[in-house]
Amino acid sequence: IIFDLKNITVFKDALKRFPYLVNYYDKNDKKIITNVIDKYISEVMNYTKEKGIDNIIYYDELIKEIMESPKFIFDIIDKQEVLKKIKECIKKIRKDKNRKVFYLNDLVEKIENKNNIYDEKYLMYKYNVSSDFNSSIDLEERKLINGYKFSKGREIIDDYILTFDSIDAAEIDDALSIKVLESGNILLGGHIADPTSLIDKNSIIFDEASKRTTSIYLSNATYSMFPKNLSCNLLSLKEGNYRNAISYYFEFDKNGSIVNKEFKKTIIKVNRNLTYDDFNRILSNNKSDFLSQKIINLSKISSILQTYYNPDPLYEKLHKTSINVNNTNIIGTSGGEKVVENSMIFINHMVANYFKENKLPFIYRNHMVDQSMMNILDKFKYNIIKDDNDKEYLKYIEMIKNIYPKAIYQVECIGHHGLGLDSYCHITSPLRRFADVIGLICLEELYFNKYNEKDIEKIKTLVKKHSKYINNKRNSLENYVLNYENLTT
Repeated sequence: IIFDLKNITVFKDALKRFPYLVNYYDKNDKKIITNVIDKYISEVMNYTKEKGIDNIIYYDELIKEIMESPKFIFDIIDKQEVLKKIKECIKKIRKDKNRKVFYLNDLVEKIENKNNIYDEKYLMYKYNVSSDFNSSIDLEERKLINGYKFSKGREIIDDYILTFDSIDAAEIDDALSIKVLESGNILLGGHIADPTSLIDKNSIIFDEASKRTTSIYLSNATYSMFPKNLSCNLLSLKEGNYRNAISYYFEFDKNGSIVNKEFKKTIIKVNRNLTYDDFNRILSNNKSDFLSQKIINLSKISSILQTYYNPDPLYEKLHKTSINVNNTNIIGTSGGEKVVENSMIFINHMVANYFKENKLPFIYRNHMVDQSMMNILDKFKYNIIKDDNDKEYLKYIEMIKNIYPKAIYQVECIGHHGLGLDSYCHITSPLRRFADVIGLICLEELYFNKYNEKDIEKIKTLVKKHSKYINNKRNSLENYVLNYENLTT
């Protein structure tokens, strides 16, 4: 559990069942706490910016759980040996000294049981989270804003375009259009903000976003991935403003089959920024005006889109109850929310499918569950689907959280079990998820332009680098959100 599974929730569960586990010895007569501290120190000493801090944070959480246990006894000799080892390690540090010394001193304070008050500044450094942008980023931002021009070679779109978000949404990166063609077929358009049209790969703003990996949404604050004047203003799909976008068009016949699809680099203007409540209210009014008809048609297409994927009930439940760091998980189930959710899942699938069919590298979103795991999960499915108020349901949800694997980004396509899709990606939230930005670069290089084997290898290297970093940083961001919310409440 500790060194192979690396699942803190499973460890906590084991600790509840076997509280004296915190004092157990291994076959070499070494106590668990000593083993875990040694691993923590090793991870700190081997830390690099590329490797990230996830393993350090994991062992940090383990140490905290063990030492806070009422059954735990820390032998005075073991304690002194550990403190001596930490002191010797600090003397040896050469590279990344600030961060390594911080983590080792943090461990010393835990061992010495000092009751320090950990504030927001401490948490941000520990979990490598940034809220503000430095002066260099501010200057670059102003330079981009002052020199902003619409990209050449883009098609100006005059579709009636709508966005649907929560009432407090600031980074609006996805929009929809729909029209009934003369043939009776339906043309669905998904229009996604394109930050790469403004922010070059060599920009320090791009570099900063790659380090952040995502915007962070907290109960009382938002830390944006891009500077807010870009992500919430110049790049955001705000009503009445022209914006550079990537538009994904899908034509459906009367049977709901796709008869045509096309991806375009576009300039769009959103006609209305609406909330999910607006959508539901307009739909329930059942009027025949122009806007109402668009809403009705979007509701109809949503039902068609839902037939293209087959989500696992367990995945759906856990997806809606997981920590929503970047506010991209659509939690609600109303008509407006389902239209956006189904549309974005469909676009993500179709883009990934293009790269899969053409055997091209891409930043795929993979979610795999092996057969042995499936056998365990199948036993729980009946209970998971039961009433949310049922105590048994809550019990099983916690058990599933312990063992259900998370989706990860990879350069090869393996498929997404949770959604029942053989190919999937994230491409629809590029203002608040860096994986989507990498997806846009893949599109630019391997869809909109001619390419050769050298270009393919270059993209493969780019995706491997960023997907590994994004995957590694996920747990530390989730831990930051948890600790921040505990601190503020």
